[in-house]
Amino acid sequence: MQNQVSFSIYNSSAGSGKTFTLVKSYLSKIIESNKPDYFKHLLAITFTNKAVGEMKERIIDGLFAFSKNSIPESHLQMFELICVETRLSDSEVQKRAKNAVNFILHNFSLFDVETIDRFNHRIIRTFAKDLKLTSNFEIELDVDLLVNEAIDQVISKVGIDPLLTKVILEFSFEKVEEDKSWDVTTDLKKVSNILYKENDLIHLEKLKNKTLEDFQSLKSNLFKQIKNVQEKLDSIAENFFNLLEKNDLETNDFSGSSLPKYFENIKTKQYYKINFNLAWQNNLGAKALYPKRVSTETASAIDAIEHQLISFFETSKNLIFELGFLNSLLKSVSSLSLINSIYKEFLTLQKEKNVLPISEFNKRVYNEIKDQPAPFIYERLGEKYKHYFIDEFQDTSHLQWSNLIPLIENALAHQNKNEDSGTLLLVGDAKQSIYRWRGGDPEQFIDLNKNTNPFPSTIKNLEQLERNYRSYDKIINFNNSFFSFVSQFFQLTSHKDLYIQGNKQKSNSKKGGFVSVSFLDATNKEKSFEIYPKEVLNIIKKLLKENYTKSEICILVRKNSQGVVLAEYLSKNNIDVISSEALLINNSPEVLFILNILKIINDFNDKKARADAFYFLHSHLKQPTEKHDFIENLISLQKSELEKALASFGIIFDFSFSTTTPLYELCEIICRNFSLSKTGIAYIQSFLELVYEFSGNESTTIIEFLEYWKTKGIEKSIEISDQLDAVSIMTVHKSKGLEFPVVIYPFADDDLYSFKNDTVWYPLESNRFSGFSEMLLPVKKELETYGSEGKNAFENHKIKAELDKINIVYVAMTRAVEHLYVLTNSNTKEKENFTSSFFLQVFKIIQ
Repeated sequence: MQNQVSFSIYNSSAGSGKTFTLVKSYLSKIIESNKPDYFKHLLAITFTNKAVGEMKERIIDGLFAFSKNSIPESHLQMFELICVETRLSDSEVQKRAKNAVNFILHNFSLFDVETIDRFNHRIIRTFAKDLKLTSNFEIELDVDLLVNEAIDQVISKVGIDPLLTKVILEFSFEKVEEDKSWDVTTDLKKVSNILYKENDLIHLEKLKNKTLEDFQSLKSNLFKQIKNVQEKLDSIAENFFNLLEKNDLETNDFSGSSLPKYFENIKTKQYYKINFNLAWQNNLGAKALYPKRVSTETASAIDAIEHQLISFFETSKNLIFELGFLNSLLKSVSSLSLINSIYKEFLTLQKEKNVLPISEFNKRVYNEIKDQPAPFIYERLGEKYKHYFIDEFQDTSHLQWSNLIPLIENALAHQNKNEDSGTLLLVGDAKQSIYRWRGGDPEQFIDLNKNTNPFPSTIKNLEQLERNYRSYDKIINFNNSFFSFVSQFFQLTSHKDLYIQGNKQKSNSKKGGFVSVSFLDATNKEKSFEIYPKEVLNIIKKLLKENYTKSEICILVRKNSQGVVLAEYLSKNNIDVISSEALLINNSPEVLFILNILKIINDFNDKKARADAFYFLHSHLKQPTEKHDFIENLISLQKSELEKALASFGIIFDFSFSTTTPLYELCEIICRNFSLSKTGIAYIQSFLELVYEFSGNESTTIIEFLEYWKTKGIEKSIEISDQLDAVSIMTVHKSKGLEFPVVIYPFADDDLYSFKNDTVWYPLESNRFSGFSEMLLPVKKELETYGSEGKNAFENHKIKAELDKINIVYVAMTRAVEHLYVLTNSNTKEKENFTSSFFLQVFKIIQ
């Protein structure tokens, strides 16, 4: 191969054969080398174990196919392309493929197609001593358990640590005032979500040396600043009304009494009533402050002091914005101080348990190798890679890419005796980046496609995979038109260009296909949960009549709650479904009953558990007594009395189990004695398997299992064979990389600018804010009023949200092969910030 390109970037829109391109390039390197062990110098990185398995399988399959005397039809195209690229004869490629596949199979551990996490794991093992880790540290895949343990450690100090107790109480009261929750554990778990996010961990590192006293000092500081601003506002309001009195002016002398009412709200500290989006405010200085009905004397008096009145307004407006900013900071102090305390416990537990959470990999590697020369890193790794292949680059985080750059740079710059330089091949599609919350940075890939090049000595080559091999042409053409139209709504030019250039896909030999967009009248959430499932059922019935099987149909949703509603409705209407949400073990009444019995055994005074258990028993035992009476009769009984009452129903059960009774055995006894195996057997079996897996070879207490259930077990589903003929229901995120003959996409009416639970790190002047240089604030419209920093932060968040939300629509609408059905909302179609408006406007153009 002559004049090889060292740095190639492939833009691969949906269905354009990115895996084919990667595998072909990988095989070309192996075959060109004529060294059967050359694969040791190749590193292919992707982001899921499933993708790793698929790529390894396709590489091995390709080599096997090439080694045969007669190349199979399915591999002929790639074989011919490799022959052209390597300039080798057919027989020579076949011979080299045979040697390579034999060598790989006999040295499979050296076959480095792996996830980014596994690669980082190897680097961390290499640098264990530098990272102050013991050589036998373990990887903690279940970060949830570690975070929950850290939260428990913090809560356990309530009543012991006075300051921590005070902070937790303040945090709880704040949540109650917001009508959010009274359960401090649940609230702490929610705010601790940032411990899973790579981008947030960088900021938490800066805070870990801060103490609770430091946060309290900041809080006192903020109270003083708030008081100072309020005093200034009081003074302005007083001056305003003194000025009116001095000029014999009344409230109704002003148009709509608007200006005096505004200052009255300031005077009475009813700031929440103030709205800065009213028309009269925009007309200050351009329009008279008084109506035509006032006397000439009154008009002259107001004109004479107009400049002062406008000055009062503008000054007070800025102060109210400042007050909002300070109050927002104040509300965030308690939660951030607790997040910081949990993070410290999180780090302490890692040392005590000698574990490293997988979420910490990128940060640890970055901190260690960022200042190290690449050859030194290679020596420590004990091997040298010459060729890198990175799949799904749009999902790569900033730290992950930063960690790879020094290694790749060394390979690209290196020339060996045979003038064999290293290479890098990136494949990705920024339109399919839907994992920003996990650290994915699509802008990083967009920049690489423009002027950015982290390897200045290497010229990059940009390629566009233009043909869609997945879908029928009507679907391809519709998506090209639709998303090209949508491109105009992006604020950022680079995002517009992405959707213009990326939606010129050429079709394949598959002609035909079908696209349907329906507008449904869903006035609210309850109504949408009623009408969307009905329409989905109608579509499925129609498809079944057209001889499609249920397994060829996939329903894509944005939220798990939508999937649950659809699954329940379809199941009731005799449509079999496969859905991790619909098949949650926690959905089984029998499983919930077992859990309630475990709670009662653990604490007989748990009245809620007893009431829930008796509620189930009433139906299970088919009791003629009224349900309320049945529960009331049992709930007041003592342990021995309850056991006698159950015996009268033919149930022999002793609630006084020994603590040495194995948990699995205890659950089996509950199932057997309460005759639960007659119904819900699949759920019960899955639950028992979960109990067995959790218990392992160690003694497990009921409390430990119930804690595990609350955090992890509750998310487990029944495993069902893929061979079952059933309709699939999954989230758009889970569908990425998949394809289906038929796709139904209901609830296609997302708000582009819905920022619920989103946060942003806001920069602060450390001298003014007790040594704090940043604070975590909620993303909301008011952020724009917090000065230029706030305006920039809000606009940047909006710009990213636009791309992320439209990317989700893109991924959903490009999974279909033959039929695509989009169900959107006619009640949001006129609102430009809703995706439903895009569908309406496209259809207006078509008509």
